[in-house]
Amino acid sequence: PDGSQTDPLWSRFCDVRARDRLQQLLQQADQVHAFECQLHGAGGRDVWVSLSLRASRKDGQRRFDGVLHDISESKAKEQAQLAQQQAEAATTAKSAFLANMSHEIRTPLTAIIGFAEDVRDENLSGQEFRESVDTIVRSSHHLLDIINDILDLSKIEAGKLQLEQLST
Repeated sequence: PDGSQTDPLWSRFCDVRARDRLQQLLQQADQVHAFECQLHGAGGRDVWVSLSLRASRKDGQRRFDGVLHDISESKAKEQAQLAQQQAEAATTAKSAFLANMSHEIRTPLTAIIGFAEDVRDENLSGQEFRESVDTIVRSSHHLLDIINDILDLSKIEAGKLQLEQLST
């Protein structure tokens, strides 16, 4: 093989970038060891291989001797482990988010309950009554903003958030 595009080995690469990278490595050095890539295998099944090649000259042409090792099984395990790690990271992030949101929701809700209980007290002056009601309204708006943010995040995750452009 001379590394041309018509050579069967080069045409079996699933990823053109991997093929080009291997060709580049072989131009820089006369050998490549344990180059991992995915090839179109027999029967239409793609396989992961570890490829080791060494260049030699025969009849004035550059040739390659090499070995392919099927590493599909280890790649599948590696990908499964990666998927599991990503799922665990997502679960951890979601738990941290829920803990934070619980705190964020509790704070204005506690103010609403506390000042609502104060309003029930018949001994409040008119000024204290208004201040308590103002705090209830302000805390209620803050709580509504937090809940709307949570709902927007859920819509983003579900891919259902619709943007609206407002003129300012």
